[in-house]
Amino acid sequence: MSITSQIDYDSAYPTVPLERWRSNVVEAAQMLGDEQGQSHSWLREDRYAWENPDELLCVVFDDALFERYLTDCAFSLSVAQREAGADLLSKLNSLNESTPRKLDPKRTLQDQRWAEIRVAALRFVEAMRIAS
Repeated sequence: MSITSQIDYDSAYPTVPLERWRSNVVEAAQMLGDEQGQSHSWLREDRYAWENPDELLCVVFDDALFERYLTDCAFSLSVAQREAGADLLSKLNSLNESTPRKLDPKRTLQDQRWAEIRVAALRFVEAMRIAS
């Protein structure tokens, strides 16, 4: 089923308000763009098991369902939001296709591709704030 309107969305996702999903996606993107937060939590010796790049990617793909949001909620996004989302998704997929299953936090923070993901994430967050 192709979702092209709020009515279609409400029918497909009766228990998930669109604004809630949008908020979750933006929050996940903010975490992707947070270099200081990543450095602080991922490099600490006493970090929690979930403080690592793999878990952050799980938040984006599994918890926020970022890719599905871009598809199923495209009707509610501006051109700039769709383009910023597609760019971020492309960079994330490229990283996923070319890296090991388990990402090393220190190497990830030093990886130019991760730096590009952070920039793309912040662009997406900004697009989501500006245009609707």
